Amino acid sequence: MKKNCTQCGISYEITDKDLEFLQKLSPTLNGEIYQIPAPKLCHDCRFQRRLAVRNESKLYNRQCDLTGEEMISLYSTDNPHTVYKEEVWWSDAWDPIDYGRNIDFSRTFFDQFHELKLAVPRRGMQQDVTVENSDYTTYTSGSKNCYLIFSSGYCENVYNGSWMIMCNSCADCYSCVSCELLYECVDCVNCYNSLFLQDCNSCQDSYFLENCRNCHHCICCKNLRSKGYHIFNQPVSKEQYEELKEEIHKGKMMEIQKKFSEWTNTVPSLFAHLLSSENCTGNMIEHANNCINCF
Repeated sequence: MKKNCTQCGISYEITDKDLEFLQKLSPTLNGEIYQIPAPKLCHDCRFQRRLAVRNESKLYNRQCDLTGEEMISLYSTDNPHTVYKEEVWWSDAWDPIDYGRNIDFSRTFFDQFHELKLAVPRRGMQQDVTVENSDYTTYTSGSKNCYLIFSSGYCENVYNGSWMIMCNSCADCYSCVSCELLYECVDCVNCYNSLFLQDCNSCQDSYFLENCRNCHHCICCKNLRSKGYHIFNQPVSKEQYEELKEEIHKGKMMEIQKKFSEWTNTVPSLFAHLLSSENCTGNMIEHANNCINCF
């Protein structure tokens, strides 16, 4: 079934499987099925709405609505929600039962639910109680000495990053797991002492790599597996590697980065990263089955 998105106007498809799934989710009350309607928005517009619910990039100064103390918060001063400082929210200074109210059947459910959501206090920063010396972080857990990291956990000395898990001494990175001493790296796992890596696994002492695995002492390489001392996918001596590495640190980083960017466009790229997955569309999917438009 083809429909036009009510927000952006593009045509999108609702499959029979989509309708079957909605039928399965539809509640039954007193023997009557309350059918969940088919979506009126396309996949991309629905995705935008889901992202809009959660703030993962901005922090504000505001007052705690219970104590009046200044705090750093996910919520701006003009946000209508009731917001408490983290330690206040976790304390016994307030009781969520106090916000209970009776149902008014003369009004719609969603209006009343919206009012309840505005009244019940929200956590100012969404930090786990195990977070230490990391005031400017949110959606974090088990982290120490971190600054401006979001949706991350069990990190130490990590700065300016998102979706960082079990990383140490990294800066300006995104979506990295079990990494150490990285700068400007994206989608990396088990990497060490490297700069400007993307989609790399178990690489170390390298610069400007893309989609490499188990590589070390490489510069400007793409799609390599288990290689060492390579530059632009060609084997080099240790001396040649050290010479180019020295040039990078002496001011030629931007020049080499530009050359790598131009060169990498001539090398084949993997259309999507799907590992041990069947009948899936999207990207960065592992060990999945029958997942459509997932990322």
